[in-house]
Amino acid sequence: MENRDLGLRIIFQKILIAFLSKKFKLDYFRINSNLVSIAQEFIIESYFVGRRPGKRKLLKAVKKINLDSISDNKFFYDTDIEYSHLDMVNEIYDTLPSCFCELSDEEKQVLIFFDLCSNSRLAKIFYSDIPFYSGDWYKIVDFLRISKTSFDEIITKLQTVGLIEIYRCKYFLTKKYEEELMRLSTIPHFAEVNLEYFEVQSSQKKLDNGFTAFSGDCVSYYVYTKLKTEKCSFYYVPSLYKCVDLLNHFDIAGMSNKTVWIDNYLNKNSEMEQEIQNIAKRRRIKIIVSGVVQYPLFGIESSCVQMKESCVEDIVKQIYPPEIAEPINDYFVKNNIPYEEKRGLIFGINEFLALNHNPQYVAQRLPEILSTANPADDEKCSEGDNIDIEDNEEDKTSDETSVVDVDEFQNRYETELNFDNDQVKNQIMEIFHKLERSAVFLKTDRNMLDELEKLLDQHPNILNKDLLCDYLKNAILFSKQSKIKIPPLLFVGNPGCGKTLFCKQLRQLLCQDNDIFIPMGSGAGVDYLMGSTPGYKNATNGKILSAIWEAKKNVNCLNPVIVFDEIDKVSFNERIGDVNQNMGPTLIQLFGDENFLHFKDNFFDVSLQNYNPNFLATANSTEPIPEPLLDRLNIVKFRDYTHEELKNLVIPFQYQSFKNEHNELAPDCLSSEELEIIYKLSGKNTRQIQPSINKYLAAAFDLDGKKHQLDSNAIEKLVAKSNNSYEEKQQIGFCM
Repeated sequence: MENRDLGLRIIFQKILIAFLSKKFKLDYFRINSNLVSIAQEFIIESYFVGRRPGKRKLLKAVKKINLDSISDNKFFYDTDIEYSHLDMVNEIYDTLPSCFCELSDEEKQVLIFFDLCSNSRLAKIFYSDIPFYSGDWYKIVDFLRISKTSFDEIITKLQTVGLIEIYRCKYFLTKKYEEELMRLSTIPHFAEVNLEYFEVQSSQKKLDNGFTAFSGDCVSYYVYTKLKTEKCSFYYVPSLYKCVDLLNHFDIAGMSNKTVWIDNYLNKNSEMEQEIQNIAKRRRIKIIVSGVVQYPLFGIESSCVQMKESCVEDIVKQIYPPEIAEPINDYFVKNNIPYEEKRGLIFGINEFLALNHNPQYVAQRLPEILSTANPADDEKCSEGDNIDIEDNEEDKTSDETSVVDVDEFQNRYETELNFDNDQVKNQIMEIFHKLERSAVFLKTDRNMLDELEKLLDQHPNILNKDLLCDYLKNAILFSKQSKIKIPPLLFVGNPGCGKTLFCKQLRQLLCQDNDIFIPMGSGAGVDYLMGSTPGYKNATNGKILSAIWEAKKNVNCLNPVIVFDEIDKVSFNERIGDVNQNMGPTLIQLFGDENFLHFKDNFFDVSLQNYNPNFLATANSTEPIPEPLLDRLNIVKFRDYTHEELKNLVIPFQYQSFKNEHNELAPDCLSSEELEIIYKLSGKNTRQIQPSINKYLAAAFDLDGKKHQLDSNAIEKLVAKSNNSYEEKQQIGFCM
């Protein structure tokens, strides 16, 4: 199922409007301070600094926010309004067999409404100690256009199927609902295939407790479609470790008669297999195993799944998006690829897609993938072949690299340490499962050189630009095995000169999906970076370790770009009473290549393989930073933007970001006069440019969406009003 925009942000807004505009049995605005704080967070830009806003003004401000041009993801991720189920609630509309399938769209809408109320900041209103009366629910759901009678019927239905329960006029989602949503959220959204396009040679040998095994071509797609066609409600696990955890959960909870699909079976582990078989037999769990390699799985001769020769092109169209499927089929036709080689190529492409989930990126790399993905090429290679064997080896290294040694982990935690705390055990196992995923390196691409030049041109205020260009160019051209390695860089300059922005843009250039920013000015200690010892209360792993699974989507990254923001704000005092706050020795260890080879997270306490992150840092000044640490950093200096640079470079750049996030009503570009107005509104402060763009457009457009020219008096009043409301503060960085 593709993620759909459920309009959760709009529902959130209308709930706030209902609270601020309708009359309830209790005045929640007066007695529940959470309502005011949540509404102000929703507004994002606080209009009421230093004082409690009035109800009418707050309502007007909430109504004014236009959310039509942004998505649910952007709204909830870009604000402080937390919603823990944002990535899962879509599953209610999934077509996989579940208790949600029997619900109507109206019933699903009410269920999603309760999920938003229960798992976002709204819970502090609905589920606080303050009573909430049944009649008030009708006023809240009135905007859903559901009558009181229909709402009562829906509640009865949801109670009957066990998805909600009522206690003191409040509606609570049940454990059944939570588990069903979690089950669906763990199942990848495989493309469905036509089962008639495959030939299956069934295994004759089966175990008594209902184990079934499949192996062969596109086996995950085949099993997924088969289970869905049979309307089988199943749990999905991508590894034996995950399966053991799930079955132990079933055992403790007394759950029986479930179906579990173990996908990507690669490595035999007789001890785990035996444990799985024992629990499965005891709890009557049906196990389905699938893997690409055809050998006995759990001692079962697997059923061999093979694409029919005449259906390969049709299968390609079903499992890949058009931008990938069409070039593949064209390649097959133009090169007259034999059937066996087609199978090998599709296997290689599936492996690559498992690591890189962006279809556009895969489509760009497709010629290279097609030339290297076929496993049969290895057998044909000889000294006289014109095949770049080194490139093949690099790809193999990138795709098959692991982060943690399984044997070392098992030795550390199965023979050396006895857990007294189940929470610690679960945390460590969760980290291990995350590190189990496939791991890749950020790889260099010659096209990056052109992008690097464009990036540097966007920052004319870099003083030693030639030196920075040399560092980055060498990282792209000469990194071993094309694995990006940048020397530790320190960007120094006054607040608002673009240091943080440059780090973000560099991360994007290097094809890293997410920013890994560590705010050093927030009081973070050594534990925040390196993890804390499991014996301490609330102990957890450090940020350096979690960067492995946070940097890229759905795959681990072994050389992520990690940014230490405002490194000059941390304590380097060796005499400080709390050793955890003296960051100097830790940073020296991290920035020294010879030391990082021995890196261990204090919480996880297992060596990492092939982990070699790239470190960047920002600072307003180098004076507080000790000399031994500066010796390990390559300093790049930024000056302040000039008036012309702000007007002709920074403001147009930020306006383009604004334009990309809004509808076509926003002008494509701003005139020179408009840029000058925004410059004046910002007070020469880069952090005020985005708010100033909002202020100018709000003044230039009326409620009907018509733009009008501001005269000199209107501009002067707007600037004067902006200057009066702007409080001088110490700037802390460049903010997009």
